[in-house]
Amino acid sequence: MRIEQSPEFQIHLQTLKSKEQIFLETIYNVGNGHFGVRDSNPLQGNNPDYIGSPGLFINGFFDYKEVSYGEKYRGYPDNNQVINRLFDPRAIRIKVGSEDSLTDHFKVENIDKNLDMQTGLLHELFSVTTPENRNFNLVVESFASLSKTNVFGVKYSIIPTNFSDEVEIIKVHDYVNQKVHQQDDDIRVSTDLGQMQLDFIPDNGQPSYLVTTFRSQQGAIITLRLLKTSSQILQLNISEIVTIIMATGVSILPNPVVPKSLNFYLLLAIFIHWLTPICTPTNTFPHWTTTSWIRRSNLN
Repeated sequence: MRIEQSPEFQIHLQTLKSKEQIFLETIYNVGNGHFGVRDSNPLQGNNPDYIGSPGLFINGFFDYKEVSYGEKYRGYPDNNQVINRLFDPRAIRIKVGSEDSLTDHFKVENIDKNLDMQTGLLHELFSVTTPENRNFNLVVESFASLSKTNVFGVKYSIIPTNFSDEVEIIKVHDYVNQKVHQQDDDIRVSTDLGQMQLDFIPDNGQPSYLVTTFRSQQGAIITLRLLKTSSQILQLNISEIVTIIMATGVSILPNPVVPKSLNFYLLLAIFIHWLTPICTPTNTFPHWTTTSWIRRSNLN
């Protein structure tokens, strides 16, 4: 079913005066009050060499940062509450032939972006060129659900333009503290971020991560769910492929012949479950096992 677009609700890239990456990441973020995801170069991953400030932010998911004073008086707070920047859920790793976006610098050009403020759908078109001049179009569609406020959805499509080499797509997040390019020219951007720990949760039905904060003792469970992919590509069933991707980093495309367009859909469900709030910051990560987290959150 086609959803008609109302012109007054569209934010098109061509209508914006600034095309700077940091500006676009702010304008084209998606969120629902529970969490927010900044727009990003989907191939940036955890590489601070790219100009960008991507990340997932969960409302109320913070850590403590000690405040330094030149002269401290009674009543001054000992700690700031700093928001945690989790990994970029839009990030993807692509291999084309012997080239790998994780280790090789793929040139990513913004061709078009549009945020439909009526439906909440962000549609983006990127032109990607590898160091060996292979080119493909990458289409990314994403949204933050308003009906299920713990769900972020993203869809990827790859359209090769000048090659027929094998393409591999890897969706794995083996880090949690997102690295970003240092923004020394903007004093409004805080470099203080919370410290987090990432643990993979085995045997949870779907690939899941347990994220815990260091001093505030908060926690969140993030689960990835693969919804749909092209039948031309899959040689394993979905549950096997998702587990392989998340647990070992093996690619989703096991030696395919590249069709005209590659598509796969990913649903990222964000489950937030809190430990008992504490008033005094600690200096150790909470001693909660992944089994106890699953039992407490009713995810098993």
